[in-house]
Amino acid sequence: MGKRRTTIDALGQLETQLSVFARRIENVARQSVLYRNMDRAGYLLARTIEATGPASVNQLADALHLDGSTVTRQVSALEAKGYVDRTVDPADGRASIIVLTEAGRTEMETVRAARRVKIGAMVAGWEPADVSRFGELLEQFNGSMVNVDVAADVATGIGR
Repeated sequence: MGKRRTTIDALGQLETQLSVFARRIENVARQSVLYRNMDRAGYLLARTIEATGPASVNQLADALHLDGSTVTRQVSALEAKGYVDRTVDPADGRASIIVLTEAGRTEMETVRAARRVKIGAMVAGWEPADVSRFGELLEQFNGSMVNVDVAADVATGIGR
C-alpha cells in the first residue's frame, strides 16, 4: 500500500502544480508583448518547419499532432505576415509545401531569444543538472500527452 499511496500523493502534487503552471503561463502570455508579431501557435509552427524543413500541411499537422484545418489556419496567418510561403509540391501538384521565409526565421529567432532570456530568469537559481533534468522530464511528459485518449474524459464523465 505504501507505493500506491506515494503514487497517489505524487499524482495529486502533479495535478495541482500543472494547474498552477497553466494559470501562470496564461497570465504571462496575457501580459507579454513577446507574441505580438508571431503568436505561440505560429512560433511552434515556425520551429517545426525549421526542424523538418519545407513540409506539407498534412506533414506539419502530423508532426504537431493537430488537425489539418487547424494547421491550415495557422499557416494562413503566418503567410499573411510574410513569415511563410507556399510552393507547389513537385510530387503532387495539388498540394502545397510550406517554407519558412527569411522574415519568418528572423521573427522566430527574436521570439526564441526572448523566451530563452525569460526562461533563464525563471531558473536562474537552479543547478544546471536540474534545468537539464526538468527539460528531459517535460519532454517525456509532452510525449505522454500525445498518447492520452481524449475520449477517456467522456467515458469517465468529466465535463458533463
